[in-house]
Amino acid sequence: MAKFSISTSESKYRDSVLELARTLAAITQEMEPLLKRHSQRVANNCANFCEEFRLLPDDEVFNIYIAGLLHDFSMIFFPETLLKDDESRTNDEKIQMRKHPVIAEKILSNLSLLKETLPLIRHHHEAFDGSGYPDALAGDEIPLGARVLFLFNEFDTLIFPFSKTVALSAEAAIAEIKKGAD
Repeated sequence: MAKFSISTSESKYRDSVLELARTLAAITQEMEPLLKRHSQRVANNCANFCEEFRLLPDDEVFNIYIAGLLHDFSMIFFPETLLKDDESRTNDEKIQMRKHPVIAEKILSNLSLLKETLPLIRHHHEAFDGSGYPDALAGDEIPLGARVLFLFNEFDTLIFPFSKTVALSAEAAIAEIKKGAD
């Protein structure tokens, strides 16, 4: 896990949020082990990237980390077949899959400790050009944390695919992401 600079007064709050997120991630792992490992990698990569480049203040980096752990939480309620490659999904499965950020937001909105992470979770599939989902936001309309989450979610999915497809090397994954940005 990334290191976060926090004051003592924030420590209990952050400990509670982290404990809750780890508990929900453990539930995810029990339901689908691939999701837990994916979410942990995405969370770590997002936080490390933001810290390395001093992209955001520590409290926002913490929120991105938590959102990384929980961004696919609602996937545990979907059939395992939806984890297969996007190209092999039926149209109905694609429509169902596109609902997972909104479902996660809805479920997690009952936990006030997670309110800062909800926009990041909801918008982690928004594309900079507006072609993403669930709200087709574009550019600066997408919260910066959600943009970072999108990047590392895509990167991790290319490197460690859920299906039996061949994983890409890091260089090939970066090339694939760049190709999609053109």
